[in-house]
Amino acid sequence: MAPQFTEAVTQTIEEAFQYAQGNQHVEVTENHLLRALLLNPGGYCSSIISAIGLDPSSLLSQVETAIRNLPVYSGEPNPPQVASGLQNKIQEAEKFAKSFHDTYISSDHLFLAYWDRPIEPFASWKKISKKSLKEVEAEIKKIRGSKHMDSPGAEGNLKALEKYCKNL
Repeated sequence: MAPQFTEAVTQTIEEAFQYAQGNQHVEVTENHLLRALLLNPGGYCSSIISAIGLDPSSLLSQVETAIRNLPVYSGEPNPPQVASGLQNKIQEAEKFAKSFHDTYISSDHLFLAYWDRPIEPFASWKKISKKSLKEVEAEIKKIRGSKHMDSPGAEGNLKALEKYCKNL
């Protein structure tokens, strides 16, 4: 059965594919997806990164450097293939979704998959925080509260008051 993604993750995956294709990359890698997650400054992933006290801009520049070093194709444009590493990352995220009793894979599940089995440059960036996987999970649960990812729009409902209201 194919994994189900929240609308935000679906959009992020589409952006990763578009970027890879636009740059004539042979594959869509974990770093393409990570770049797309980081490019949404008001998104859920950014909230998680802020909660654990890290700076996403330094990671973004390192990810973009890593992506520039990827192989490209010449000639007829071909759609990029999904790299095996990205497939593994999505499977790991799916395991986190199940452990959270969620129906849909969201940005936090992907973030935990990166945290649990980091690749470069994420691995070097992660070391700065000195936080364990359990500590990051606790921060995510604090942000989420009692909410579950049980619909495609569930991720958009997180922190809705902070996004759309002014604290008077």
